[in-house]
Amino acid sequence: MGLEILHLRKPGFTAVQMERILIGIERRYLIRIMMHTHHELVAKYGLRGCHFSTELRENRDYSLLPERCSTSCHSVAELEQVWADFEYCFISPVFNSISKPDYQAGIDRNGLTKTLTSLPTKIVALGGIDYRTLPKVPGQCWGAAVLGAVWREAKMSRRLDSFQQLQKIADKL
Repeated sequence: MGLEILHLRKPGFTAVQMERILIGIERRYLIRIMMHTHHELVAKYGLRGCHFSTELRENRDYSLLPERCSTSCHSVAELEQVWADFEYCFISPVFNSISKPDYQAGIDRNGLTKTLTSLPTKIVALGGIDYRTLPKVPGQCWGAAVLGAVWREAKMSRRLDSFQQLQKIADKL
């Protein structure tokens, strides 16, 4: 199926810097982008929606949120508290992080599986997803997000190879 949703996260970038990135992307792909910051660009560029970190989520009036928004959760308890306000939620770290070596798996996968059967929302596993761990993602998850398994490669061609290898595995699950 390919890359369905791209989360654009560039900490420290200004709105102008983010716009430079968006301008360089073919218009037909903009609808697949979730913005982590500078949410005002979502409507301007016809992007998919907004992502809210735990910090951005606090003290937020959810009635003002766009229809499509996502968030990140770092425990099953947190997920159970916030899921209803979002189209989908990331939960992490499900496995030991690849991009952050000190960020160890903290999600009880058995507890997560039980919770997933009772939540009518989409949950995306994040953290340590690579060719070894992808088959171990709970089957009730809507999907899995990859970061380190792709971006740790220095060459773009190797990044693409890594993504395509993961896509083949995902297609078989």
